[in-house]
Amino acid sequence: MSESFDPVITPDLEPRPDTGEPTCGYADDDGSGVRSAEPCGRSGTWHIAWRLATELHGAQCSFVCDVHMEVVAHHFVFADRHQVGPNCAMPGTLWFRSWMGKAECAVAL
Repeated sequence: MSESFDPVITPDLEPRPDTGEPTCGYADDDGSGVRSAEPCGRSGTWHIAWRLATELHGAQCSFVCDVHMEVVAHHFVFADRHQVGPNCAMPGTLWFRSWMGKAECAVAL
């Protein structure tokens, strides 16, 4: 049985100014790929890596709230996620995954 894809839901990967507090960047679109609403703006509780950094590309990450994490987990494939921590919104942090599988952001020294 194949599931139908709902094209109305898309993650917002647009750059956001650093406000010092991670906020939910989730925004619905009208089905054509054009956002029809402003980003949610609630406090971001999840940090999602859509794509991790490689030699050719930088990481693509965003923040979402608890409500939108449920939507994202149901409709999208992402590389990794972790709950927002104190380093997540810091410039120059790296996505770190321990040998135990726990992901977090670490400050690069």
